[in-house]
Amino acid sequence: MAEFLTINSGRARVIVTVDDQSFVNLITEDSNTHLSAYIPTNTNIVNLLGNTAERDQGYLEVSNLDNWHKRLRDSTFGISGSAGLTYANPEDEKADVAGRGLSADWYSVQNYLLYGGQAIVGFTGDGVALDDLGQQTYSPTVGDSQFAENKIAVYGFKKHLGYQRNSAIETDSQLIKTSCAADAAGCLARTDSTFRPFFSPAGFTRGRILDVVRLAHNPTETEQDTLFDAAVNPVVTFPGEGTFLFGDKTHKSTTSTLSRINVSRLFILLKRDIGRIAKSLLFEQNDADTRRTFLNRATRILEGIRADRGVFDYRVVCDESNNPAERIDANIFVADVFVKPTKSINFLQLTFTNKNQDAELS
Repeated sequence: MAEFLTINSGRARVIVTVDDQSFVNLITEDSNTHLSAYIPTNTNIVNLLGNTAERDQGYLEVSNLDNWHKRLRDSTFGISGSAGLTYANPEDEKADVAGRGLSADWYSVQNYLLYGGQAIVGFTGDGVALDDLGQQTYSPTVGDSQFAENKIAVYGFKKHLGYQRNSAIETDSQLIKTSCAADAAGCLARTDSTFRPFFSPAGFTRGRILDVVRLAHNPTETEQDTLFDAAVNPVVTFPGEGTFLFGDKTHKSTTSTLSRINVSRLFILLKRDIGRIAKSLLFEQNDADTRRTFLNRATRILEGIRADRGVFDYRVVCDESNNPAERIDANIFVADVFVKPTKSINFLQLTFTNKNQDAELS
């Protein structure tokens, strides 16, 4: 409530004040089916924000940003004894359990949900893991270890408005500071929704970072080079253009094309879709008809990916050449899938040549 003003002195006049206690909700990008898993630092978050079923299963299922916001306000979520709890905001001290507040986890999930994806909070599964680097000293292990192609390192913290997006922010210290790792996962969701998983999530088309007032540190070009050489993907602000994820490297050795996110996610897609075909053929007759069925169904998937610019070319071998009689007698079915992935552009060279008026343009 506005403070009472003493106006019964001086000339007659009308004094009008506006006490702004309003706030607006965030607007998300179009919802999509991309699902990401988030491992919280506050292990009690499922109890704080989950319903009864989620507390029993040990993780939260968050369908969209409205669902995430509702968990603060609705007493059917969260529990303390037999009574549900509600929170004024993510910084509410009631959510601080054993010195682990709710704020960092809550805003990380919110930042991801801005991009239209869905989230599982509390456990992880098969997919791409994003390392939260922020501004700490860190060097990822780049090589050919198992699952290295499914690991992504992101550098950057962004500063943004809080839960209630009102006009009360007066100083930089009142902004919320969170890692951009969740935003990088959101860029993957956006890429799945507007393109396909085998497109790079970085750059000016698919890599725009949402809800950012400014970066805590905007890396210089030299720092970007250092980060990129270390397989760390920087988040960069370009004046007048916005803030973007500006790298698409994985932890895989640079001698492999799996060192790029789009190629890594292509193979995740292939393993899932063609793997389902293979699974459906278990215990079927191990003969030419079954091999032909696999070949036709796998070819349809690969042809669709080629039409969508995910691969240059492919070949599926599933015949007598890799299924000789001794393998068939051992109840083994073999298929070999060869693909040439489409690569993303990381280095672009332009050459401008100045010619005289009478010179040939050749």
